[in-house]
Amino acid sequence: MLTLRLAWNDLVKNKFFSFLFILSLSLGMIGFVFIHYFKTAIETQMQAKSRDILTSDLAISSRRSLSLTEKNKIKESLIFEKSYDVKEMYSMLYFGNESKLVDLKTLPHGFPFYGFLKLLKRGDYQEAHYQNTSPWILIDQDLANLLGLRIGDMVNLGEISVRVEDIVVEDSAQTVVGFSLGPRIYLSDETLLKTQLVKVGSTIRYSTHFKFKEGEDVIAKKILDEILTDPGLRVKTHKDASEQLSNATTRFNDFLGLVSIVSLFLAGIGAQFLFRHFLLRHLRVTGLLNTLGFTRFQILRLYLLELGILSLLAFALSVIVNTLSLPMIANFIDREFHLKLLIDARILWSLVLQIFWLAPLLSIFLCLPILRSLYTLKVNQLFQGRLVFDRLPLKKTFIYFLPGVFLFYALSLWVARSWMVGSLFFVILLGAIVLIALLLQLVFHLGEKVTHRRDLFWRLPFLYLKRNRVSTLSYFLALSLGTLLITLVPTLEKTILSEIETPGQSTVPNLFLFDIQPEQLVPLEKMLAEEGKKLSFKSPLVRGRLLKINGAAYNPRKKVSWWKNSFQTREQENKEGLQNRVLNFSYR
Repeated sequence: MLTLRLAWNDLVKNKFFSFLFILSLSLGMIGFVFIHYFKTAIETQMQAKSRDILTSDLAISSRRSLSLTEKNKIKESLIFEKSYDVKEMYSMLYFGNESKLVDLKTLPHGFPFYGFLKLLKRGDYQEAHYQNTSPWILIDQDLANLLGLRIGDMVNLGEISVRVEDIVVEDSAQTVVGFSLGPRIYLSDETLLKTQLVKVGSTIRYSTHFKFKEGEDVIAKKILDEILTDPGLRVKTHKDASEQLSNATTRFNDFLGLVSIVSLFLAGIGAQFLFRHFLLRHLRVTGLLNTLGFTRFQILRLYLLELGILSLLAFALSVIVNTLSLPMIANFIDREFHLKLLIDARILWSLVLQIFWLAPLLSIFLCLPILRSLYTLKVNQLFQGRLVFDRLPLKKTFIYFLPGVFLFYALSLWVARSWMVGSLFFVILLGAIVLIALLLQLVFHLGEKVTHRRDLFWRLPFLYLKRNRVSTLSYFLALSLGTLLITLVPTLEKTILSEIETPGQSTVPNLFLFDIQPEQLVPLEKMLAEEGKKLSFKSPLVRGRLLKINGAAYNPRKKVSWWKNSFQTREQENKEGLQNRVLNFSYR
């Protein structure tokens, strides 16, 4: 209790230092907490709408339809309320003299179990509206805009003409935009059969959707993983669907997390500089405590306690600021980016419980070399009118910085979720710090050379900066990395825009032709030659599935215990995806 009382009284007495330390550390924590709240809120929002995205509790998807044996196994092993089959494929739709590649999706009886399909004319989709009618389709709003289609127009699809019954303005299954070669159209199984598009060799995606009682979908997935041995069959729950669709968002959040580490590092540098200045002003107090019987360990414990109190106050301030500013930030994100951010205090406090240790650990690790200097303090100098720290050797100073280095490396891996990206980011950050330190040393050296024969007025600034290397380096690092952060955002914006417009170093073609049949290739090349053009690239769409490797049957990756899957890096996710993909080799 005595140590706690002394620590609190010391901090209250030095109000200005305490205020600046809390402010400096809390600014870094505010950005760090908000960015991770943003990521968690988006993921939670996706999970809350996961059933609407999948339109069911669980789905089995493949490039082929389920065999009779597999269907019987499923019926014998699972108890489900309802099920339906969905087919998806690409085809060409013709209207007048124009054509467009479209993504066909069937609407079976009972569709959807969850979610919605909002139509321009009739509101919510209801199967009863389209019973006993001639062949019909529902078209996406984008397709209507591209071809100038209206409700009631007749279009050619396959071997028949079909009527556009309505326009889909919103589909819960397309909440997050994914990759598609064309706009989507919706039709019944009966209409698809009449088009005669489904033939031997047609590329179709089959999905069987199930509806279960609450909580039974997780058990069903485990059962299906056991009884369905074909790696080409993919079993996916509604939670898996939301995670897959949020990959693009989470990767952007991971990048922002790396930026938050830089801001956290700057906040730590500021806090370390303030604490060093505070400790230098307290040397006389430290010496007096030592003469009154306090051991060096007790004095060290006193300052560690002060750091802990200040860090917890800084973290509490960051949580309060984030809580109060969340509605304003959410409104700004909705207005500027048309993305509704979920505001939930439970998410914020769950995040607080996960990273409450970060602020104390960060401040203690970064101030460890300064605290170690307490052991070099010679109290007898107190009676000689001077009291200073003996400078630690460079090797020992480096050793005491290692915990802070490992902390930032672990944070980089945790935020990036990638060994390669996290390590590369950390190496670049560390390299920038070393480069700045060497540049500063070069400035000192050149300054001494230039001002050696100058007046004292010119020599004093360099002498002062050189004798206070740590403080000068802290200033220099803060200014340099701060400038880096300021220039990073506009540079990132330009990079993303250029990547979207022209991905990588590739040249975007003027015309992309998809699914050209072998007998159409020669007439197509002849027609282009008459126009003075030629095909720049031809590639057959040949894909297949590995059945055996070196004579042994190829099996998907076995499931491991939950604690091994609690944290997966990008490399582990990619490896698992390559091992378990349906079609795992192609012509290319």
